[in-house]
Amino acid sequence: LVKVLDASLRLLHPFMPFLTEELWQKLPVAGESITIAKWPEIERELIDETAEKEFTRLMNMVRGVRNVRAEMNLPQSQRVKVYIKGYEVTEEEELLLKTLGNIEEVSFVNEKPPKTATAYVEEEIEAYVDLGGLIDFEKEKERLKQIMEKIQKEIDRLEKKLANKDFVEKAPEEVVEETKEKLNTNRERLARLESILRDLE
Repeated sequence: LVKVLDASLRLLHPFMPFLTEELWQKLPVAGESITIAKWPEIERELIDETAEKEFTRLMNMVRGVRNVRAEMNLPQSQRVKVYIKGYEVTEEEELLLKTLGNIEEVSFVNEKPPKTATAYVEEEIEAYVDLGGLIDFEKEKERLKQIMEKIQKEIDRLEKKLANKDFVEKAPEEVVEETKEKLNTNRERLARLESILRDLE
């Protein structure tokens, strides 16, 4: 615990110099001053790449569930059922999913259930959000199509802008980069909505 606190205070020191100095001096490992103390080093032997990969997968699943809620106009407080194909989570992982994703129930399936939207895809692993009883499918399909039309128009506008040599050569570099980022963001959202729309068909 002291080791963790020691490293944490050293990392915080540039942002909270006076407070971290005072607290650090009370530690049994304290030296002359935290200001000249060595910066914490990564202990490679403590890195668990498998655990990191699994945690990243869970966080991406949670993010996917939140994205589905947002695109379906569901409040983030709306508890949902989630189906997972190709991967069985542990009890600890399931609890983490339920807590962070506000998920009511996690089930494991061999194929995509009806009335669900895909929230996550990674090789053979997929996660789906159960939308049954939560939305009017026909109205949502029409709403999504209208949104997609607007996004496509924005994509066309940005592509035309970036195809203009005068804009690319004369506009400030940060403006050009910002335009490219907007284009990529819109393309990603359009692809996500296309996937959800296919799920609703």
